[in-house]
Amino acid sequence: MTESLLKKFPTQDRADIEGQVRAEVAHLKDRPIKDYVGVLAERAVKQRINSP
Repeated sequence: MTESLLKKFPTQDRADIEGQVRAEVAHLKDRPIKDYVGVLAERAVKQRINSP
């Protein structure tokens, strides 16, 4: 997931993206949507990166 985000946002810092991915996965991991955690986490990080 981190590599995918780095390809889409090459100017972003790797450590920042990794931290955001970890935080988002931790936020979602206990929800009943386990099959979608990766997709939802990546989408949330993309939204954060694209927001001003």
